[in-house]
Amino acid sequence: MKSLTQYASNSVLIIDDSDKFVKTAVKYLKSCGLIKIHSASNGIEGINLAKKIKPDIVLLDIEMDPGMSGFEVLEQFHKNNLDLRVLLITGHDTGLIGMRGARLGITDFVSKAVFLENIEVKIMEALDFGHTISEKNNTPKNIINTNFDILERTLKDYNIVNQDELIIKLNQLRDEIKNNSPDKNKISRIMEFIKNGVAGNLAASGIIEVAKGLLSLI
Repeated sequence: MKSLTQYASNSVLIIDDSDKFVKTAVKYLKSCGLIKIHSASNGIEGINLAKKIKPDIVLLDIEMDPGMSGFEVLEQFHKNNLDLRVLLITGHDTGLIGMRGARLGITDFVSKAVFLENIEVKIMEALDFGHTISEKNNTPKNIINTNFDILERTLKDYNIVNQDELIIKLNQLRDEIKNNSPDKNKISRIMEFIKNGVAGNLAASGIIEVAKGLLSLI
């Protein structure tokens, strides 16, 4: 079974303003076998370090205070011709992450809530198969799959009256998007059903944004 010990020669750059999160991430990644781990506490520092070390992969936080957001850092990577593999790290599950991130060329994204559970596999997949940000038109299928996982988990986590029916519709949406020539009219109808089904629920805005993100990725 593959593990990160096989990627010990690969360099990783973590850009995140949370000192606690960075320490936790570095400690975990080192325990998994990575050696070349660098970190930056803000966007400007991260860009300068990326120019210097040309990391094999960047773990980039989206919300950093003060200064640049992760999206702005991505834009600067493009302007500086830094052709990197980038995993976005977010504290929020939202389709906007996949949508805007895909347009800027991210390989994938991972929620901080499940970072330790998922990051080892995410890094291995990114290093083995992931594209760099210059290939931003090749939207990775795993971003779409991640969005579906978020949608299904959100529907299950909230007490929605017609939850079972909504999950059936969600699976229909998943199947349609997997088609080589998805029917966008059918997708829109399913999305409208889901939107009406969650209207007024606390989860509604998040679910709708994820659905919008899915549409933008096909």
